[in-house]
Amino acid sequence: MDTLIILGVLILLGKLVSFLSEKIKLPAITGMILLGILLGPTVFGLIEKDDITPERIHHLFKEAEEKHEHPESLMEIMPKQITYEIVHFLALIGVILLLFSAGLETDLNVLIRAGKVSFLVAMGGLIVPFFFGFGLSMLFDSDNIQRALLIGTLLTATSVSVSAMSLMVLKKIQSREGTTILTAAIIDDVIGIIILSLVLAIISGNRQELIFSIIAIAGYLVISVLVGMYMVPFIMNFSKKMNVTLSVTAVALALMFIFAGVAEVSKVASITGAYLAGLFISRTQFKSMVFERIEIIGHSFFIPLFFIFIGLQVNLREGNYNWFFIVLFVCTAIIGKIIGSGFMARVSGFPAKSAFTIGAGMVPRGEVALVIASIGMSYAGLIDTSTFTATVILVVISSFITPILLERGFKSKEAPHA
Repeated sequence: MDTLIILGVLILLGKLVSFLSEKIKLPAITGMILLGILLGPTVFGLIEKDDITPERIHHLFKEAEEKHEHPESLMEIMPKQITYEIVHFLALIGVILLLFSAGLETDLNVLIRAGKVSFLVAMGGLIVPFFFGFGLSMLFDSDNIQRALLIGTLLTATSVSVSAMSLMVLKKIQSREGTTILTAAIIDDVIGIIILSLVLAIISGNRQELIFSIIAIAGYLVISVLVGMYMVPFIMNFSKKMNVTLSVTAVALALMFIFAGVAEVSKVASITGAYLAGLFISRTQFKSMVFERIEIIGHSFFIPLFFIFIGLQVNLREGNYNWFFIVLFVCTAIIGKIIGSGFMARVSGFPAKSAFTIGAGMVPRGEVALVIASIGMSYAGLIDTSTFTATVILVVISSFITPILLERGFKSKEAPHA
C-alpha cells in the first residue's frame, strides 16, 4: 500500500480510536498503542520491519533488473521497510514535539523548587529497579554478571513522554506531583545514560569512553542552561521583529530541533533537549502563542504516530520466548519503579496517595530502554531474543497502564475533597 495512504489511514484511525477510548473510559494513549499492535506484525502486518541487509538489497535490485524493471529507489523494492522507517521518523518528531510541549507547560520556578525532591525520587526509581533487574537476571543466569548489569541498567530508564502526555490530558502537568514526575524522569534519563556508559565501560574495559560520555553530558547541560537563560529570550524577541509569516513558531521549532539534535550528539536523549528548549521558551512572552501552535502541529499528526509506533514494534508471531522470564521481567520493572520512586516521594513529605501517584508516573519505559536492549544484543550472550521481546512488551504494557494508574491516583487523592 502507498505510504501516503497508510499515513492517512493512521491519522484517521488514531483519532477514531482516541474517540472510542474516551467513550469507554480508556486513556487515548492506550487505545493508540493497541491500534499499533493490531496494524503491526502481531496481527495484520500492515506496517512491519523488513530484513534490510546489503546482500538482500543487492538481490532485490538484481531480481528487478531480471524482470526488466528499473527501480530508482529502495521505496520501489522494499516498500514495507521504507514505510516503517518513515513512520518511525515521524514518530520520533512526535515524541520530540510532545516533550517540547511539556517543557512549555512547565513552570521553571516550580521546577527549581521541586529539584531536591525530584532528585530523590529519581534516585529511588534508579536504584531499586536496577537491583531488581540485576537480581532477576542472576536468578536465571547466575554466571553472567555482565548480562545482569545490563538488564539492571535497562530497568532504570523512565519514558518521560508517556507520563508527560498523561499529565497533559489530566491537566496535572503543573501540579506538585506532575512537576516532580517530569523532573525526576528527566534526571533518570541523564543518570541512566551515565550508568549505561559505566556498564559498557566495565564490559568492554574502555574507560576513555566512559570519561568522554560524562564530559559530553555535563558540557551539554551547562551550555544548554547558559544558552537557554541568556540567548533564547533574545532569539525569540528577534523572531517577532522579523515580521514574516509564523516567524515566532518557526524559530521556536528550530530551537527545539537544535536543542534535541545537540543533545543526541552529546550522548543525552533528544527528548531531554526538546524538553529543555520548551522550558526556556516558556520563560518568554511567547509561551502561550507557541504552545497553542505546537499543540495543533503535534496532536493533529505527529504525536499520535509516536504512540501507534510503540505498538507497531511488538511482534509476538516470531521467536521462542521464555514467558516465565518475560512476565517476571515486566512485573519487576513496574513494581520496582512504584516502590523506589514512591518510597522516596513518601520520605520527602508527600502523602501516601500522592507518593503512589508519583511512583506510577515513573513506571513507563520507552526509547531509552529499547536502545539499551539493542546495544545489549550487539554483545554476544548478553541480551537474547526473550529479553529484547520482554523489553518491547514492557514498553507497551507500561505505556498502557501508566495513564490508568495516574488517573486513578489523582482521583483517589481528590476524592476526600469531593
